[in-house]
Amino acid sequence: MGKFLDLRTSENSNTTGFPNTALTSATVIGVIGLQTGNVANPIVGLNSYVVVSAAAGSTVTANVLRGGVTIYTAIRAFASSNAAADIALAAADLAAPAAAQTVYQLVLSGTPAPGEGTGVTRIGPESFWGIAQNGAVPATPA
Repeated sequence: MGKFLDLRTSENSNTTGFPNTALTSATVIGVIGLQTGNVANPIVGLNSYVVVSAAAGSTVTANVLRGGVTIYTAIRAFASSNAAADIALAAADLAAPAAAQTVYQLVLSGTPAPGEGTGVTRIGPESFWGIAQNGAVPATPA
């Protein structure tokens, strides 16, 4: 059985309608630093919830980074125009290093449909959270 190590949350917006900005380039939505106490091979679960509005034909890419390296990517394509959509993800980092703290980032980028200008708007809420546990199996006594 695993042992709880840490849980962290980064909430950029807790309300609908904020920040109400165009997603025109790669944007950091949340940053968390999980305290893992130098445990070898921790199991890390990462989740996010972001709401955007997008024109038909637009896409949103969500990347989770560990130390600047992408460890998870999800892409959402929009079929209907200007519909609010939840971008929810659940990722796992099973290759996290043994470290005192491991930093994760959620980065979103939007690609507008041809002729749609910005195409994607962040309309909130926006939240990113993670949990770490020691995944080691205890030795069985002889």
